[in-house]
Amino acid sequence: MNTPSSSGTNNSSQTQAAAVRLDILRGDFHDNEYPKNYSSTASRSSLQTKLSHEESTCEKLEANYVADEISKCIICKKVGTNLLSCEGLQNGREGRACISRFHKECILKYNDGGFNARYAALPECQNLLLCPLHCCHDCNKSGFKQSAYKGDLLECHLCFRAFHEATCLPSGSKVYPVEWNDDQSEKTRMIVCPSHVTPKQWKHVEKQFPRAITVCHKCSESNKKHPLIDCKTCPRVFHSRCIPIKKVDSQGIDKERCDFCLENGVIRVNSPVLVKFGRKFYLGLTRPPSLYPNQEKNELRKIGMSVVQWPLHNNTMSVVPIRNMVQLDRNYLKMARDLNEMDEWKKQIDEFKKREEFPKLYKEVAKEISRSIPYRMSTLPTFTMTIVDSDCGCHGKADCSTEDCSYRNAVLECPPTCSSGKRCKNRFVSNGKMHPGIERRATDDRGYGVFAAEDIKNETDLVEYVGEVIDEEEKNKRMEIINVSGDLEASRYNMRMKKVHFYMDSTRAGNIARYLNHSCDPNAEVLEVGGAVQDVEKKKEEQVFNISRKYADKSSPKKTEEKVIPKKRKRQPKVPWTPTKKARLE
Repeated sequence: MNTPSSSGTNNSSQTQAAAVRLDILRGDFHDNEYPKNYSSTASRSSLQTKLSHEESTCEKLEANYVADEISKCIICKKVGTNLLSCEGLQNGREGRACISRFHKECILKYNDGGFNARYAALPECQNLLLCPLHCCHDCNKSGFKQSAYKGDLLECHLCFRAFHEATCLPSGSKVYPVEWNDDQSEKTRMIVCPSHVTPKQWKHVEKQFPRAITVCHKCSESNKKHPLIDCKTCPRVFHSRCIPIKKVDSQGIDKERCDFCLENGVIRVNSPVLVKFGRKFYLGLTRPPSLYPNQEKNELRKIGMSVVQWPLHNNTMSVVPIRNMVQLDRNYLKMARDLNEMDEWKKQIDEFKKREEFPKLYKEVAKEISRSIPYRMSTLPTFTMTIVDSDCGCHGKADCSTEDCSYRNAVLECPPTCSSGKRCKNRFVSNGKMHPGIERRATDDRGYGVFAAEDIKNETDLVEYVGEVIDEEEKNKRMEIINVSGDLEASRYNMRMKKVHFYMDSTRAGNIARYLNHSCDPNAEVLEVGGAVQDVEKKKEEQVFNISRKYADKSSPKKTEEKVIPKKRKRQPKVPWTPTKKARLE
């Protein structure tokens, strides 16, 4: 299982943090105004670092925490008695609690890179109150808000940004070995991210870029209807109406800078880029500094300088400022000089999209339960049905395993008064059973799945799908939380119970049935009584069920809707029932 980059939970975290999480869970969900009111990245005043030289070419950081600054909020830099502790552990320092502390209102408003502490604190995400150092800045900004908290992260020692080293390291950054001057002289690594390029390095950059980009980097349209504005700190051009940022730290914005520069955006290593030379742009690929043949080059040691490989020029390499490049995407295809160049640009874009860039997700339910529980309801919902008698048509002579049983024929379980007694095989859900031959395992591409550990006969009950029983209003609220968060990796576990018009949601609480995956070629079915029925006899085959669901095609901007029909048991005509009883939907 992947755990958060913090490697787990801070055992000494204050009870206040848990109370805040509960308050967030029960309260209304609000966004933190990203990107409309953008919060610039906070500086790390509590961390003191010193650059030293081991050898003529080897630099390292000596680090320690400043005791007086630890007691301050990491965002507003003020002290207070109501500071909360981050519930994570330090990156790269196993077992050591994160020292970040913050005010509730400060951490909930902070949104650099789309960071959202309110969403991270919910069971839908991490179920922990965390600071930004446990969230990959690039993954999170790209909408992959589950992967952002998984795997090993490298922190910037100057600000509260962190990145996956293997996949998300920003071009123009520099990695340093770190030696800690505290009670445990550990050795870790940190970076200086390119957001700390000093203004002197791009002071008159606007003079270097006579207009060559002809389309807005947000909408890809030209200036026919709306005038294009040249960004004064990068080669991009934009329409003022396309900039989503209206304020930075609650202050007005510089209207001559694009949103990428206002946010101090980054371009990750191994990305296709367009690099400006003279009045032309050339296709390049950002590469890690370790691949550059001349490691002694002075420019390579500067923050904000990136190694670029030229695929159309014998894969030679150069060191160029990150301010001279833009990320290549389909918005810029119009700028290609001919069809061959356009085809090469498309090829690089497609290859970039195919990369494996995120850790594999194996997300576990926050709370394991064996029976469904009502959420903010005194009892589970009920419906009214009529039954003939306690014999259910079997008259105590059968075990209720065939369609001769009136209840089984109506896809209902027998009541406790069934005359078959202990022989009755139609009380699987009522008795809280689970087939012993199924188990949860990790899949290669779908997270966890449920597999048969032994041969299982057709028409065998497997497990009850349990979770929180919620009403329509609560279901809509939970769906809105995911929509507002912008999480592209969020899972939806709602099952609609048609007979009582409620929903079974195993997002926050559930059992092994939560890990059953969808398939267009199912070997199991879903029945409203709560059981899944297998229809194959193959050992070690994953159990999947077929449901109607909407999917987004990741390889295309278009969305497709896939409609499938679950397999159903063959039903016989219902037996007329006269007496009326209330029965609880199990």
